[in-house]
Amino acid sequence: MAKKYFNYTDAVRRVCEDIVFRLPVFAAIRMEHVAISLVRTRNREMHGVFASVTPLRFPGGNLRSFEGGTLLEMPTLNDEQNRPILYILSIYAPRFVNLTVTVKINTIVHELFHISPNFDGSTRSFGGRYHAHGASKKDYDAKVERYARQWLACDPAPELWDFLRYDFKTLCARYGGLTGTRVKVPPMKVIRSA
Repeated sequence: MAKKYFNYTDAVRRVCEDIVFRLPVFAAIRMEHVAISLVRTRNREMHGVFASVTPLRFPGGNLRSFEGGTLLEMPTLNDEQNRPILYILSIYAPRFVNLTVTVKINTIVHELFHISPNFDGSTRSFGGRYHAHGASKKDYDAKVERYARQWLACDPAPELWDFLRYDFKTLCARYGGLTGTRVKVPPMKVIRSA
C-alpha cells in the first residue's frame, strides 16, 4: 500500500488556528483569510528564511498607496470559497522542517505576530526605522518566545503539533514525502509613476 504524502500546509494551518484561538494577542486573526504556502528551497542549507508573512494590503487595509511618488496597487487573491486572502504565510522546506520543535513553534508565532492587530491586510508596525521588529529584535524574539510558551502551557492536543517534532527526512520516511499548497505571491502593480 502506497504511503500518503504528509500535507504540511494543512498541518501548519491547524497549529495556527489553535494558537489564534487560545492566545488573546492573536484574537483578531481570522485564519480563513490567511493562505498557507509551502515553498521549496533549492538547497538544504540551514541559513536563510524559514518562514515569512506577505501582507496583501497597505496600512489601513488600502489596496493602493503612494510610495516615493509612485501609485502602487496590491494584488487581490481569493480562496476556493471566494473569500479574500489578506496574508500569505509561507513555510520554506526543507529548511523550516529541519528546525527543532521549539524553534518551529517560535517561528510560527513570530510570523503570526507580524500580522497587524487590526487584521486589515497590513503588517504590525513599530514605527520608524525599525518598523518590522521594533528597536530591539532581541526584545521582539523574547516576546514571541513568551507567546509560544503560553500556547504550549495551554496544553494543545499532542496530535495537533506532533508533526513538528520530526525533521524532513523522518517525515518523508513516514509518509513517503511532503506535500502542501503553493500560493504564488503576485506582484504589486504600478498604477502611476512620478
